[in-house]
Amino acid sequence: TQAPTAGSVILAGVMLKLGTYGLLRFGVYLFPEAAVWARPLFLTLAVIGILWGAIAATMQTDLKRLVAYSSVAHLGFIVLGTFALTTVALTGSVLQNISHGLSTGALFFTPPLFNTMMSSWPYRSTAKSTMPSTVACLAASPA
Repeated sequence: TQAPTAGSVILAGVMLKLGTYGLLRFGVYLFPEAAVWARPLFLTLAVIGILWGAIAATMQTDLKRLVAYSSVAHLGFIVLGTFALTTVALTGSVLQNISHGLSTGALFFTPPLFNTMMSSWPYRSTAKSTMPSTVACLAASPA
């Protein structure tokens, strides 16, 4: 929450994408046997990252932290698609990488925008009491 907006946008929109693209380009294509060997480990870590990021995001009362934790969960989906090692999954991983970079970069501009437009963030006052109960109701409801 203390990081400047431009730093958050560069980190989430560019640097994290370079890491996941490097994992795809160098890890999978340069060393395919090692990627197959390490596949169960990366798939497990991706699922853990998805669940941890989603649970942590639902408990946040600060909008900037919510965007950051949901970004961690989305990166888990990118790694999951990368190490599924099928053509469709690799294509989807690259597409998710691009769309996540654009949308997360834009989402990091919203908390300062709310702060500039209003004296306090409207999300902060109601999120502490309503967000966990809303998530619990959605999780308990049948699909």
